[in-house]
Order: sequence, then C-alpha cells, then structure tokens
Amino acid sequence: MMTQRQASTQTKSFSGKKTGLLIAMILILMCTGQAWAQSSLGDLVREGGNEWLIGTWKATTDDGDSVTLSYKWELNKNMITTTVDTPEFESKSIIILSGADSEVKQVGADTMGRTLEGLWTGEYGVAVLRQTTTDQYGDKEVTEFTVSQKDSKTMTVSIRNISNTGWSDSYPEMTIELKRQAKP
Repeated sequence: MMTQRQASTQTKSFSGKKTGLLIAMILILMCTGQAWAQSSLGDLVREGGNEWLIGTWKATTDDGDSVTLSYKWELNKNMITTTVDTPEFESKSIIILSGADSEVKQVGADTMGRTLEGLWTGEYGVAVLRQTTTDQYGDKEVTEFTVSQKDSKTMTVSIRNISNTGWSDSYPEMTIELKRQAKP
C-alpha cells in the first residue's frame, strides 16, 4: 500500500512526464509546420527551373524602339521587383508568394495610370503570367505572357489576348526576343 506522500510524488512525476511530452509534441508540430509553410518565392522559382529570369533583358522592336525588362530579387528572395520600360510607358510591379493560397501573384502600376494584377504559373522552365490590366476608367483587359528561355542569353516572350470566356488566342499577338544584359 502507498502512503499519501508516495502517491502525490508519483502523480507529480507522471504529470510532469505528460507535460514534457506534450510540450515536445507541440514544439515538433510547430517546427514541422513552419518548415512546410516556409517555402519562399525563391524556392518555388528554383524548383520550377525559372531562376534564369532574374536579371535585365533588352530588345529592339521592328519599329526600332527599345524594350527593357528587369527582374530583381528583394527581401531575401521573398519578392521580385519588375520593371518594363518602353518609349510609350514604364511599369513597375512586385511578384510575391501569397501565404494564404500559395499562388505567385504580381501587382503593379504604369505611367499611363493603369493597374496590373496577375497570377504566375509554369513548369519546365516556362513561366506564364495571366495579367489583368485596369485603366483609369475601370476597363479591363486580360493578357497572357509566356516567358521561355531560348538559351543562356536569350529570352522569348509571347503575348496573347484572353477573350471574355477565358480562352487565349491560338497564336501570339506578338513575340519578342530579349537579350540578357551584363550586370552593371
């Protein structure tokens, strides 16, 4: 038969083991949960084979106009800033990984007063941006940009209009080849 003191010590010991086990389980769950949730934009870009996009790219159109496209890592590879510079307009935007739904989103604006919102998808080194551009009157236009690497110094961008039903044109409205620029 146990004395009152022995029973109390045994209960405390068992209770302490339970608490320690519970704390250990909570810490393990928190750490593994953080590891799953910690996929960064940089990780996704690398896993998708699209790290080659980062840098500055230039092209000359058939009309002789210069187009510059720049992708730059920011915030420990949790954001990409983009700049598109043409004679007609300039746009700036950011690309982020949405924590809520794990989608790669782009949001920005241009010198013509338009706002830009898009969603990036892609695989096998081909990136696709489906972008909605809204002008100052609220009119919207949806465009799809397919970005692929021709070689280590050449990027191809194909631009397709998206209909009201969500289908893209069979053939690109425009395709442009851009050349990687040396780092300054």
